[in-house]
Amino acid sequence: MTTAHARRLRLRSLPGTARRSGGEGRGLPGAPVETWSGKAARALRKRLGATQEEFARVLGVATSSVHRWEAGRVRPDRRTGERLASLDVILNRLDKHFRAEGRVQFFTMPQARLDGDRPMDLLGLPSAVKRIDGLIKSILAGDFS
Repeated sequence: MTTAHARRLRLRSLPGTARRSGGEGRGLPGAPVETWSGKAARALRKRLGATQEEFARVLGVATSSVHRWEAGRVRPDRRTGERLASLDVILNRLDKHFRAEGRVQFFTMPQARLDGDRPMDLLGLPSAVKRIDGLIKSILAGDFS
């Protein structure tokens, strides 16, 4: 039986990143484990052209969470990591065809081609990239119905 004091001492001896991550490496066998560092989240926010507040709104998290990620104090949880991965894929597709201006507005405005949903609402869904890619293709084709 270990005491609370012994557990604290053991945690203090771990490297800082292992302490903060709280179980890095755990997950389902065969499932990809993608972790987002603060630098990667910040780079994605800059590519989006968003402030920390706007980035938090697009991801559906608190602004303080974005600040803590970028400061390196914590990492995004699994669900937010999935949203970040979807956002990264979508931004890569937007980079090919559109300028960086207005991207926050694109993600936060309801789109008729998405049944009135906002792209930011779809980010956590498995079909997000496919549906938003369809929206991008329809915009490129000039189909605004």
